[in-house]
Amino acid sequence: MSQESQGIEPREIALDQSITGKLSYNARIVKASDQALNHATRIIKFHTREPALQAYQSGFYQIYFLKLRSGPTGHDIVRGEYNSMKALSDVVPYLVPKPVAWGTLHQNQNLHFFITHFIDLDQQVINTRRLAAALADLHRRSVAPGAKFGFHVSTFVGHIAQNNRRTDTWEEYFSNDFLQLLDMYKSLHGPFDASTTKLSLLMVLKVIPRLLRPMEANGHSITPVLLHGNLTLSNAYTSLKTHGPIIYSASALYGHHEYDIRNLVLGKNGAEFLEAYEKLVPASEPKEDFEDRVALYGLKSLMHESCLHPKNKESAQDVVERMKTLVDKFPEGYEANADEGGKCKAAQKRDGVVDEN
Repeated sequence: MSQESQGIEPREIALDQSITGKLSYNARIVKASDQALNHATRIIKFHTREPALQAYQSGFYQIYFLKLRSGPTGHDIVRGEYNSMKALSDVVPYLVPKPVAWGTLHQNQNLHFFITHFIDLDQQVINTRRLAAALADLHRRSVAPGAKFGFHVSTFVGHIAQNNRRTDTWEEYFSNDFLQLLDMYKSLHGPFDASTTKLSLLMVLKVIPRLLRPMEANGHSITPVLLHGNLTLSNAYTSLKTHGPIIYSASALYGHHEYDIRNLVLGKNGAEFLEAYEKLVPASEPKEDFEDRVALYGLKSLMHESCLHPKNKESAQDVVERMKTLVDKFPEGYEANADEGGKCKAAQKRDGVVDEN
């Protein structure tokens, strides 16, 4: 089975000149098959005969995977995915399909493409420990330009743009993106009643500062690292050739490493993944807040899911319930969590300074 192609019948097609022009010199298309993934996305697997490969590959063929995206945001989506995968490939080339090119079709300016090398994938459940080690390798090796949070182009979760404006702090980046996502959520599920409006305000004014600011205060700091951005077990599989993990469909940013593991920690085999990952990349200080930070990050994933599937009212209600849980736990925000010297009370409790009674 191949990348993103389960259960879809292919048909033979001819390829646009804009695609063939991105390939190796004198490459000749031998075979191409077209598969409709959904209303806005098509995927294509094609083989080329390339003279330059004759000395290296039996059969002289290179196989590519191509994604076509339509719609008003199609151009920015494929640009974002190419730049995301290119950034990951530059750091951990063994972990992603090699990106080749992106662009717009000559014959149809409403269709935009993204090309990678094709990898045969095992669709069975991935080895979570190997995935944890590979992801930790990405996070430890990568360096953010200018030590800034964000990314140099827009990247997308589905058709939802992330607010990748570069910032000096993780709290500022996360708050900007959360507010942008919240606006979309309101437009799809609103108007909010008074209670939900208050919840959303308290999330921004109290919960986010309470959980994220302590990591960058009182001597603590976060080093922005390259993130996949939307990693789940549905876009992480095993290469049939190397037997190592392969991840794709990235929506990259430079951010807090814990944000990249949120869906894996909260998903199947989450405890096994976390145990393996934390041996290589420990939780940020204050460690006492780790589970609540993951809950906050997981809320954002649920908001994405709810916006991508707006007819799912159960998911929309779950977003509200999770906001309420976080607001109820941290009603006073960051200021109530620090003493006059600014030391986090969670850290004081750990060190035996604060009496829990």
